Amino acid sequence: MFRLYDPDEGTVYINGNDIKEYTLDSLRANFSVYFQEMRNLSFSLKDNFLYADDRIEQSEIEGATRFALEAAGGIDILGKCTDGLNTNITRFFSDDGIELSIGQHQKLALAWALYRRNTALILDEPSSNLDPKAEHEVFEKLKEITDGKMTIFTSHRLTNTYLADRIIVLEKGKVIEDGTGRITAK
Repeated sequence: MFRLYDPDEGTVYINGNDIKEYTLDSLRANFSVYFQEMRNLSFSLKDNFLYADDRIEQSEIEGATRFALEAAGGIDILGKCTDGLNTNITRFFSDDGIELSIGQHQKLALAWALYRRNTALILDEPSSNLDPKAEHEVFEKLKEITDGKMTIFTSHRLTNTYLADRIIVLEKGKVIEDGTGRITAK
């Protein structure tokens, strides 16, 4: 959908238009993406968020960062930062940097995606490294903040689909089921 590569066959449409009719910049400006194996940068927390979206005004960075971390269940990361947003998130370039757990790295990467102010959100296994309690909290917050925004997420856990309006089951690249996932009494 954001043209990292073009399909070998068929056509992808957005709003009834062939996706190739959009410029890459305009297309990508509307999407925010979280990839399951996303890596955070070994720089400051602030630089990580500026890398995610440099369109945020300087005066809004702290509030937008706090919001994104809270939404991703990672506000504890900010609490570890001795120099606030200027704290490096690894010790690779700074002895004063902090070390994050795998789950905290995932929350930070998810916060990147939520930090961007886009109309469409794509999440690939956004809770794969989280414990069940943190996973539930993240999905509850996602449900709240994505209201009115197109959100596509992949999950291998059926329990995470409770917030989906539509569920599409794929097998070997083919759609084998498509529906709401809601059970109706007859």
